[in-house]
Amino acid sequence: MRRLIAFLLAAAVIVPWLGATVSTAAVQGGSGSESNYDFAHEVHAIKNSEGASCYVGALWGVTFTGGAGLGTYDLASVTAWANLRLEGLAIASYAKEQFQFAPTAKDLETARNNVIRQMTSSATAKALSCPGTPGDALDSLPTTVQESIVMAEAASEQVLAEVPSRISEDDASLQAFYNAHRSEYDKICVRVAVVLPEDVASFQADARSGKSPVDLVKKYSLDSSRAQNGEYGCFDATSNARELVRGVAIGEWGQPQAVSGSGSSYYLLVSPMSRTSQPYANPTVQAQVLADVRKLNAGSATAIKEGIFARVGIRVNPQIGRFGNGQSGLGIYPPSTPAAELVPNGGVGLAVPSSSN
Repeated sequence: MRRLIAFLLAAAVIVPWLGATVSTAAVQGGSGSESNYDFAHEVHAIKNSEGASCYVGALWGVTFTGGAGLGTYDLASVTAWANLRLEGLAIASYAKEQFQFAPTAKDLETARNNVIRQMTSSATAKALSCPGTPGDALDSLPTTVQESIVMAEAASEQVLAEVPSRISEDDASLQAFYNAHRSEYDKICVRVAVVLPEDVASFQADARSGKSPVDLVKKYSLDSSRAQNGEYGCFDATSNARELVRGVAIGEWGQPQAVSGSGSSYYLLVSPMSRTSQPYANPTVQAQVLADVRKLNAGSATAIKEGIFARVGIRVNPQIGRFGNGQSGLGIYPPSTPAAELVPNGGVGLAVPSSSN
């Protein structure tokens, strides 16, 4: 699916992997901890399982890639996975302490099904053809990892249910959110006009006077799509099309958006041509509903997470990273590494020494 506006950012730093002989925990959140050996084992298991790697990447955005040397991994992905594991351990510990969390077999089965459903919808939304099923992907991981992921999901559901002004991520709550915001998940077909800055005021004046969208495109648009009367395509809820025409009636125009191309500046105007309701059963819709709920929860989630971390206590092996506040809030950040431009040969083949702590 095309996006109207898209930006891609990528960065990778290579670090040596943890030695399995280190005795301290890789991450510890309250009463829950994971050894360096188990942490290394699960990263290897995810990396070496096409299914697990694909579904983990789809749901959590963590994709492990090899480094320049034997047994090395991309630092950003290792740190991202450590953050997820730490949060899961801390939330489970907090739920036991604060809410006497003691999940039944049925609770854990429901949590596992929720993880599988989220994996499915996330992979579908990102157009990923992951080998095998999400259940197979989970089964390919060490048993302790499977249990920890499912336990974290079950604990999260209980904590979210107990915290005011939060939307739980269980299927019933997500569907209720969808039912209350159905139009947000419409398939939207749009018409566009790319207009010179000096023509925007005239364009909008003609639109207010009742000139048809097709006539406006023919008169003002510089885009090649004017040959098709500006018809640009149809987009699902994962596209930013919905942001550009939110609250805009069919046949009307959204606010002009500044764009550039070929060294010149223009304005993009977007008009919805049709809206088609999409059922909640659509995996792409389910994935976007989950993303929207998480975005809404994000503001309070930061405060909740920081409160949980402070209450249960956190420990992180410095070989994985440092724990503290940073650009993304409280969490694990990669250990310091020398700037590549200050290192001979650009740092190629450089291995950061293991911490002595």
